[in-house]
Amino acid sequence: MKMALTGLDIEKWLNSFNFQRDEEHAWGYQLRCLNSSLYAAKFLIFTNSHPGSLHTHKDKKDETFICLCGRFFITGDIACILNPGDVLHIPFNTRHRARALEYPAIILEVSTEDSDEFTYRVE
Repeated sequence: MKMALTGLDIEKWLNSFNFQRDEEHAWGYQLRCLNSSLYAAKFLIFTNSHPGSLHTHKDKKDETFICLCGRFFITGDIACILNPGDVLHIPFNTRHRARALEYPAIILEVSTEDSDEFTYRVE
């Protein structure tokens, strides 16, 4: 019999690696796997229902969200619910915000190069 992993199991497993942990955010934290001039990957770990900021990435950052566990409500220029296994492409210049509907909830974000200079907070 197979046992399903819980969000807490996945969060604990991801934290066992030596990924760079970014500062705490109101919604949770990030674990950066890699970041090069061509592409980047990081895990967004939502630990509560506080929404992320409404923001956009101008000209350079194009990203894809892969929902690993939990459920998310995505708002902005895109409005949808992400369930485990769902994939959402967010082209640059697209306003977006994520809020976990249950937690922990984890998104694998794969994108072009990741830098704070490419992010513009709308509110």
